[in-house]
Amino acid sequence: MVKADSEATIEELSMVLLHEIAGKLGFMVKHMEMAEQGGMLHKLNRTITAAIFEHTCSPYWYSCTIFNDGPNPVYIDVNRDDNARNLVTPLNATENLVVDYEQPKIRLLFMRCAPGQTASVRVFATW
Repeated sequence: MVKADSEATIEELSMVLLHEIAGKLGFMVKHMEMAEQGGMLHKLNRTITAAIFEHTCSPYWYSCTIFNDGPNPVYIDVNRDDNARNLVTPLNATENLVVDYEQPKIRLLFMRCAPGQTASVRVFATW
């Protein structure tokens, strides 16, 4: 019996299916390995001035705690890069701020002080 070019045997179809499954498994393993990295601690120490400090979180953070060791207030925003110049809510000296999305959603962190002021800031983040 002669088969047309468009006909495939069970063995050929099985090989194609196995190849696709192997590709999907590789993709899943890669993402599982990335998920296992969660829980890693990222530490950041900075002196903040009137110039906007921007930190890109890579990989994205699940949560972060920001400590303002002073001596002045720090203005902070998370993810809103379109509003970075309008930071208005202060984190006063000796205060801390906890941001926790329970998912990897923190991608950008912005901080600044008022003109002529500085503050020492510590950030502890999990990813």
